[in-house]
This record gives sequence, structure tokens and C-alpha cells, in this order.
Amino acid sequence: MPEPSPNEVGYLDRCRLVWEDASRSLAAFHAATEHALTLRNDEIAGRKPRGRFEQLMAEADRRLRADAAQLREELARVEPQVTPEAAPFDAPAWLTWRPRADLAEGMLLGRLSAAELPGLRVPLVLPLPWRRAVWISRGTVPGDSAAYAWSLVTRFLAAVPPGVVGLDVIDAVGLSGAGWLHGFDPATTARLLGGGVATGPAAADRLRRLLDLVDLRLIGGEDDRPSADPPVRLAIILDAGAALEGEDAHHVLRLVEDGPPAGVPVMLVETDASAAESVRALRVRQSCNDLPSSEGPVADSWVGAEWTLTPEVLPDAGAGTHAPALFSHVLATHARSTAPHD
Repeated sequence: MPEPSPNEVGYLDRCRLVWEDASRSLAAFHAATEHALTLRNDEIAGRKPRGRFEQLMAEADRRLRADAAQLREELARVEPQVTPEAAPFDAPAWLTWRPRADLAEGMLLGRLSAAELPGLRVPLVLPLPWRRAVWISRGTVPGDSAAYAWSLVTRFLAAVPPGVVGLDVIDAVGLSGAGWLHGFDPATTARLLGGGVATGPAAADRLRRLLDLVDLRLIGGEDDRPSADPPVRLAIILDAGAALEGEDAHHVLRLVEDGPPAGVPVMLVETDASAAESVRALRVRQSCNDLPSSEGPVADSWVGAEWTLTPEVLPDAGAGTHAPALFSHVLATHARSTAPHD
């Protein structure tokens, strides 16, 4: 397979261009078939001679298949060079994963497909750093959202150099099954996991401390945290539906809107209850990249074509109630790379 030209666009931009081209091809196909169906009605009514309908449908199908073949070729040319954070979990790149020295350009969320294009699966890659929070909706099976969340957290850690990011896991109700975070060694838990999952009153305190950090950075103040603490804090809010109905809901809203630009990216996960159809919940979700945790619809921003996103989930993520092996491996590698030396 030929090497990509050094003048080619990056993988993230390539995937986005392929998605745009495929969406426009779909729109053209739909327009052509609608025109053909109108013509068929005229043929049936005797207003037009028969035969043109079949010809137009065949031409539309041929153009769509040709476009799809070209787009598959574009992806096939660049995918062998994809780095782990943007590759499927079963890709060979993960077998040789090493900590990065710089920030990756993006991380894989899943694959996009359309019924009319059965042979084309377009990678959906989220740029880094995050400019907006991420919302993960409940899936069709209990635990889908938590499994997807920890899969994305694994990718996030793999995409950044050691010492850059730490996790702050918040589960006010404490029913999301993330207690396994306390099973890592105390130094790792303290330095990279924010002391473990925060529940009950500790969840409210963690939210306030994160907001204090955001406010300090937004006004250009000095960060008074220990210098060994990673500067980027990935806030993972489990049971997001309950969080948006609790007494600290206004803090969650502020963190979603102000956190990402201040080095505090936010992931909200519907693990237990679905979010209520409140104005606040609607505002939060509109501020986020809204992702399904099971196969679900995603519309493009060019022509509004509906695609199906199949999330990329770790094979041993289960229901998010235990540590996936790859998450543990990546976290341990970060811990070793950042451990203080005597």
C-alpha cells in the first residue's frame, strides 16, 4: 500500500473531509432518487414515456457506489499510519503503545455508517484539546454509558504526555460502580485520580475546588496547587441526570461552560437515571458534544444527513464496574513516568 504524501492533510482533517464528502454524496443520491420517483409518477399516469425512472435510479446508484469506493480508498491509504488514540482498540498500534511526548491531534469516538453506504465506515475523531464538554447518553443496555466513558478516558490518557492530565471522578449519589478507582496504589490514586471517586459531600467539595481552579485561571491568577499535580484536570461526572437535579446543579453547569477553555475538560455520563427534560439539562446538553453510548444517530453539520455512530468500546469494559485492562496499563505507565525520584 503506498505511503501517504507528506503534503496530505492530517488524519483528523482527512476523516472530516471524507465524512463531508460522503454526506454530500448521500444528499445528491437522495435528491436524485426523489426526482426519479416524481418522474415515475408521471410515467404511471402516462404523462411521460416509461423507462427513464429505471435509468435515473441506476445512474444515482452508480454515482453513489463510485463515490463510496473513492472514499474507502482515501481512508485505507492513511489508516495504517494511525496512532493508537485514533485507532480501534483491536488495532496493532495498541500493542506497541508508548506514552506520547506531545498532545495528539484527536481521539477516536467510533465509526459512522449509513444504510445506503454499507461498505463505508467513517472514523469520528474528536479534536484535542476539547473545546466543549462531552455528554454520553444512556445506552440500550445498563452499563453501556459507563463502559463507553471509561473507553474514552483510556484514549484521553493515551493521547496526552504523562504528567499533563489527572482525573477528577464525581459521583454524588455513589451508585455508578466506580469504587474500583480506589483499588490503585495510594500514590497513583492521590496524584492522578484526585484521591479517587468523590461521593456525597466530597462530590460537592470536588466540584467547588474545580470551579475555583477554573475561576483562578480565567482571571490569570497563580495556581496554588502542588506543582506535582497535573495541570489538566479531566472532570468525569457520573450519573449526570442526578447531578443536574441536585443542589449543586448550577456548579455543574458552570463547569461545563467554563471548564474546557481553562484546562478542565468535562465528561458527563448518564449512568443511572436519564436526565430530566429541564431547561438546565437542555442547556447543558446543547453545550456538549452529545454522544450515544450504544449505536445511535448523529447528524452531520453540512447537509443534515443522518448517520449511525457505533461507539468504540473496550472489550473488557463490561458495565464500567471494574478497571479495564488497557485503562490500568495506560494509567500505570503515566504513574511510572511521573513518579518522584529520590
